Amino acid sequence: MYADEDLVLMTQIAAGNGEAYRTVLDLYTTPVFQLAYNILRNKEMAEDITQETFIRLWNNASKWRETGRIKSWLFRIAHNLCIDEIRRYKPSGNIDDFSEIIGSDDKLADEEMHESDISKTIKAAVLELPVRQKTALMLVHYSDCSNIEAAEIMEISVDAIESLLSRGRRSLKDKLKDKKEYIWD
Repeated sequence: MYADEDLVLMTQIAAGNGEAYRTVLDLYTTPVFQLAYNILRNKEMAEDITQETFIRLWNNASKWRETGRIKSWLFRIAHNLCIDEIRRYKPSGNIDDFSEIIGSDDKLADEEMHESDISKTIKAAVLELPVRQKTALMLVHYSDCSNIEAAEIMEISVDAIESLLSRGRRSLKDKLKDKKEYIWD
């Protein structure tokens, strides 16, 4: 999606155009769901977050900034809703531990069929990371966001996103060191 196309779509959605809204739904429902699922590790919650994200898109289309991208805006909404959900279920304590409490080890069926053993191993290690590191890695490496977009979505500086990515990669390296031969053979 290009900035001009985003502007046209958001202008149309703000004017109540259902077809433009359906276009955005078709483009971004799956990526928004995947982001929410990877943060929360709960299918039903991820579905709720995805639905709420698109309700907010419809209700707040006129508030979209023309300098941004629809994808970044939707990811920021979904990310914030996920963090709110985490805080709601665990009002005290470290939110980075939330995924272990609420998460399920069950993979979505079609995801499991398509992932290789190696990518499953790596993704499982990513999902064990603290929420902020996991989110940064998911945005940059799985959702194809730039560091700038990921920082905007997470509402932090580019330096902070780079720090999270660096810490996340180091943690992954440590988690995967015992599986080095398996992964790189």
